[in-house]
Amino acid sequence: MVGRVGIRLIVFAILVSVVTTARCRGGSAQTDAGALRRPNIVIVLVDDLGIGDPGCYNAESKIRTPSIDRIAREGMRFTDVHSSSSVCSPTRYAILTGRYAWRSRLKSGVLEGYSRALIESGRPTIASLLKEQGYTTAGIGKWHLGFQTFDPARGEREQPVNYSRPLRPGPLTVGFDEFFGIPASLDMPPYVFVENDHPTEMPTAKVATSGDAKRARGPFWRPGAMAPSFRHTDVLPRLTERAVAFLDRKQSRRRKSRSSCIWLSLAPTRLTCRARNSSVRAAQATTVILSRRSMPQWVMF
Repeated sequence: MVGRVGIRLIVFAILVSVVTTARCRGGSAQTDAGALRRPNIVIVLVDDLGIGDPGCYNAESKIRTPSIDRIAREGMRFTDVHSSSSVCSPTRYAILTGRYAWRSRLKSGVLEGYSRALIESGRPTIASLLKEQGYTTAGIGKWHLGFQTFDPARGEREQPVNYSRPLRPGPLTVGFDEFFGIPASLDMPPYVFVENDHPTEMPTAKVATSGDAKRARGPFWRPGAMAPSFRHTDVLPRLTERAVAFLDRKQSRRRKSRSSCIWLSLAPTRLTCRARNSSVRAAQATTVILSRRSMPQWVMF
């Protein structure tokens, strides 16, 4: 019950932001026919993009972020911001469920690429609640919340995910109509793309470790299984392409399709380039996505 209340508060905050933004623009939340239209929603979670990177927060930023700056200028910009955690899995869990991650089995740290599903069966999420209201929902990017059922009677590493079987529970069982992305961080095997509930290519190849994580000298990833065609540097462009395609597809059908919500979680680029360029690449990807001509029809978070 607490989780559903938390989710409803998050959705309520989103809708209040939508109405306020529309009024600031002198716009309306209605269709051409005059009927009430639910807002389309994009939630962007960007690893490694700090508050000092977008120009709307830092006039001396070395990164150009015109689309992010425009959204801040035409909408609302928050200056007192808090997070439930400083790392990946618990942050995602909290945003999607409206519940502290330490109430789940994850008391500290993060999941791995072979970890089982963290979101409990029947747990409401932003995606499931919006889907109940008639939304089309899509998840794109870094999942990092595990796949398949977790057995509490067994240890975390005693039950690795079997990628040859359907990845359920997973994104499709917590409210998303479609999903495309990677299992966890870019330094965690297996290195594969996942579409809906299966890998696009099985991780039958192997990759050795690379770089020096302790001193951030160049790219870094752990050794492990990898799909033969997988390349770490392809991940951010692939995610960007899929997000743009989804937005353009929905925009072209906007008069007869349902309202949509996209959860876009961009993978950390620090693992495939020097730390100095990490936030630059994340900001560039975000700017490409937010600069689509369809963006006036969408509300961004």
